[in-house]
Amino acid sequence: MTRGEPRYSWTLHYATRADYLTALAHLRADWKAEGLTVTDEKPWDRPGKPGLPGISTKEHGIKLSLQQAWFGDEPAMYASGQCMRYHPQR
Repeated sequence: MTRGEPRYSWTLHYATRADYLTALAHLRADWKAEGLTVTDEKPWDRPGKPGLPGISTKEHGIKLSLQQAWFGDEPAMYASGQCMRYHPQR
């Protein structure tokens, strides 16, 4: 982590894959309703186990994503980008 680009992550737990996909669809709809550009994140398939699709948005120098964890199979929320404390527009 640097002052210019902090990164945070949260591991999320869903009872089933269907619950995750439902939450993903709701979040996509919410982000679009807020006027955010939503980008699909490809799932990372592993042998014998399909990966989880995800979505991301990048507005005002901050990227948010809900997707499969980078080093695991569980869902995760990631936030990265400019440090708001040092944002050049402030």
